[in-house]
Amino acid sequence: MDKVLSHAQFANFQALKEPLGFIKIIEFFLAIFAFATTTSGGSNFSLNVKVNATDRQCTMGYYYPFDLGGQYDSVFEDCVNKAGAKPMSVSPASNSIISSSQFFVFVGVLAFLYCLVAIGVYVFGASKLKAGNCFPTVDFAITVVFAIFWLAGSSAWTQGVVDIKYYTDADFVTHRVQECHDGNPAFVCTLSGEANYANINVSAMFGFLNVLVWAGNCWFAYKETNWFQKRTDGAPADGQAPAAAQPAPSAFPSNDQY
Repeated sequence: MDKVLSHAQFANFQALKEPLGFIKIIEFFLAIFAFATTTSGGSNFSLNVKVNATDRQCTMGYYYPFDLGGQYDSVFEDCVNKAGAKPMSVSPASNSIISSSQFFVFVGVLAFLYCLVAIGVYVFGASKLKAGNCFPTVDFAITVVFAIFWLAGSSAWTQGVVDIKYYTDADFVTHRVQECHDGNPAFVCTLSGEANYANINVSAMFGFLNVLVWAGNCWFAYKETNWFQKRTDGAPADGQAPAAAQPAPSAFPSNDQY
């Protein structure tokens, strides 16, 4: 209990009101929204294959990690075969969709965990780390890496969303039935219960929102590094003695501030 009170005594919650700390909180929630909407994305729809008076219906769905060439494709082929039709061998390119969705979620979870660590450092360990000038530089480097990761992950996942929409579109699915593709009048293929793409659309938008926030935060993280501090020291004017260097305001307080 005494240790908890001791840590609480030296907590600097004021750091969360600074741009660097406040943006880190925003990044924390954006990361959660990004990977949560991706993993909860998915939908069901039904394929109806009518052969003369016989109507065959099967329900298909897609969920994270969106393996459209696995279980989804197996259900489709089984349904079409039982209806007496022939499924066309045009399998969705699911490998790229799986890898892009998993990388996007990986970046989101990793960003979420790093934000937790960074916020803890800002609040409880800023004074110790400020003395060594280590964490600000590390924080800046990690922020740049995450901005790049979010850009790559969001771009790949957006293409994955486009592919999911294409491979689950009514025209594509019904035309994968050979008889319906050939226009056989004895076969009628329809889709009921259209797929819902709301979650995966939102997840892609959150991805690019993360890109903007992390890229913008690079500037605030850079301002805390030694590189920026040295540039702001300034050179003395002609004929004047050098003035004592005044460090730029920092989000990491020294021990004197407690």
